[in-house]
Amino acid sequence: MPNRFEFEIYSDFNCTWCYFDKGSIKRLRNEYDIRVVWRAFPLHPDIPEDGLLIEELFGNNFPVMNDKIQQLEKKASELGLPLARRTAISDSRLSQELGKWAETKGKSDEYRDAIYEAYFAHGLNIADPSVLLDAVETSQLSREEAQSVIETRLFSQAVDDDWEKSEELKIMVAPTYILNQDKLIGSQPYGKLEELMLSNGVSRKLGR
Repeated sequence: MPNRFEFEIYSDFNCTWCYFDKGSIKRLRNEYDIRVVWRAFPLHPDIPEDGLLIEELFGNNFPVMNDKIQQLEKKASELGLPLARRTAISDSRLSQELGKWAETKGKSDEYRDAIYEAYFAHGLNIADPSVLLDAVETSQLSREEAQSVIETRLFSQAVDDDWEKSEELKIMVAPTYILNQDKLIGSQPYGKLEELMLSNGVSRKLGR
């Protein structure tokens, strides 16, 4: 059963909780016999190319916005992750397309980490091609080839396919985790992800 332990993760590069869960995913992959499959998810598909101010996302409800930001900063501190104070949310479409390209080069993890670093640690706009190309270089991928991928939108259909699949499965939240027919919705502590592995009979890796 070659697909038994295919672990799908629906996520978006502008999803803070996906960023928070990255350590758990790496630990899970190190300890269990799974193949992680990243699916691009349209968390904010209507964000314009130049981004959306965070207060606009919250309907200019500053108390709610500030409370949410404080919750995220507290969680980031608990996890030991940097979290910049951004004023806007980026359109993540191009970063997702480059992510699909990075997968074909065997550099998905490196690229994902570089995008998270740019966006969450430094507050950069991941819709800006120059930011994306810097992340590509950090991932030890070809800047020139990435430029061509951006210009031709070579992986646009791959992202469309993931978006369509998420709609078919009625996925509404990022991250969403799927193993076999079991689904976990939203950010999860490591223990819950491990329970998902064990309940589906996933073996621990040798020496673990």
